[in-house]
Amino acid sequence: MKKFYSTILATSIGAVAIVSVQTLPATALDATEIGEKAKGFTVMISGRVSGECEGSGAIIERQGENYTVLTANHVVATTGECFIQTADGTRYKLYEARPVPGTDVAVLNFQSNKNYAVAQTASSQNLRPGSVLYFAGYPSPGPVNTKRSYTFYDARMTGRTQDPNEGYELSYTGSALPGMSGGPLLDSNARLVGIHGKADIRSQVAVANYGVPFEVFLARRGTINRDSQSNSAQRATPIEPPPPIPSEPVPAPVAA
Repeated sequence: MKKFYSTILATSIGAVAIVSVQTLPATALDATEIGEKAKGFTVMISGRVSGECEGSGAIIERQGENYTVLTANHVVATTGECFIQTADGTRYKLYEARPVPGTDVAVLNFQSNKNYAVAQTASSQNLRPGSVLYFAGYPSPGPVNTKRSYTFYDARMTGRTQDPNEGYELSYTGSALPGMSGGPLLDSNARLVGIHGKADIRSQVAVANYGVPFEVFLARRGTINRDSQSNSAQRATPIEPPPPIPSEPVPAPVAA
């Protein structure tokens, strides 16, 4: 039987101002370099209740103390409390998530006076079947790895879907795990070219993964504030009024 497993991701949003997409060729980096770069801008999404908001995300922009994160909308489509955890272990409470119309992508924002890495972005249009890709995130706890930790995979692009649903145009190999939805999809130059979101699982093995190209988000970013207000009210209602700027980090829970 064929079934689809949706990984998750989340972050908080506000005004969206995105840098232009790079199209110029660049020198390929070593996989270990890419993994270290990605670790800096990949965030973990989690909920106060186990199993809620379990996903990942990527920081794509900073304006002053306001950071913008992209994630998979299905990760944050909940009325429960969600948190964004950055690479240094600091947790920030998510107050609002804005879905990007026609896609499974959501924009999140958090505020901090700390310096966090921001992903360099690029179009996926130059990718072809066989192109090297990487994706990263924080898998859900399992029987062996009982705590979520940063995980980085290499992959190969297998093609582009015809008439993609929810923007999932890119297909690629790799053993994606639950909790990695919304994490960054990177090219061989460590540039974010998409958002990882779904895995096609057959016989308990992920045989294909799917991501939303970054340029799809760019093409529709102008419709977020105009069209997605009602969607955000349905899918990710703000938990409470936003805090004053800057928001205070939420301390990570202490194990008993």
